[in-house]
Amino acid sequence: MKKNLKDSWKLWYPNTKPIVARSADEAVKIAVNIGYPVVLKIASPDISHKSDIRGVVIGISSEEKLRVEYEQLISRVKEKLPEARITGVVVQKMIEKVDYEILLGAKRDKDFGSVILFGRGGVDAEIIGDFSIGIPPLNQTLAKIMMEQTKVYKMLRDTGVENLQT
Repeated sequence: MKKNLKDSWKLWYPNTKPIVARSADEAVKIAVNIGYPVVLKIASPDISHKSDIRGVVIGISSEEKLRVEYEQLISRVKEKLPEARITGVVVQKMIEKVDYEILLGAKRDKDFGSVILFGRGGVDAEIIGDFSIGIPPLNQTLAKIMMEQTKVYKMLRDTGVENLQT
């Protein structure tokens, strides 16, 4: 049975909405509301690769562990990057079974202006280097061509996800 990517996305995306906590108490309230297990990620405009500085903690399944990990995360990041502006800690529902992590991003490049990035995500995204970059505006055809240039697109297609252009 084939799955539509847009419908599959709707099934789990709302549960992973990132919410910024500015204290351990606030993080606990968020975790109780969304349910354990959760993931903590440092929130800083100065840190783009959180895993490089151990700025991500996964598999937190209790209030006690969350409080400890929250404080350790803040301390670790301040020690490694004391100049970084920390705006809080992102709390997200942890998805325990993940087939593929997808990276979709946009940024303003100083030479090219706005660019859009699609590819394989996750902690090893830079090592794998499976991504494609497009310059907007992109219509559906151009976006699909950009996606088709990646291996992760082929993996999604081969697992039965259809309508990848929607």
